[in-house]
Amino acid sequence: MVTGIEDGWYKHGLPVNEPMDVVTSFLICVTSGPAEDNNNAKSTGSAAPFSGKILYIAGGDTYEIEDNLQALEPQWLGSENSRVLKLGQAYLEDPSTSWAK
Repeated sequence: MVTGIEDGWYKHGLPVNEPMDVVTSFLICVTSGPAEDNNNAKSTGSAAPFSGKILYIAGGDTYEIEDNLQALEPQWLGSENSRVLKLGQAYLEDPSTSWAK
């Protein structure tokens, strides 16, 4: 952590992660899949697939937050902006879209 903010962080009682906390969260992401494919998945409460999702890691606890952010997007971004964003993402993800031209 940046030395200039470290004391204040601890003073405010904010959660601290150890490097192993982040590594463990990462490993959960990359090894978890749909429950039917991976009986050892530790991603209960998160919609499969788990890999590639946004995580909030606080004090060694990991929370998947992307599903709810996506579900609430029309509320915080606005329904029209959400619709346009979805169209733009679909265009950019389309295999026929080329950045080379």
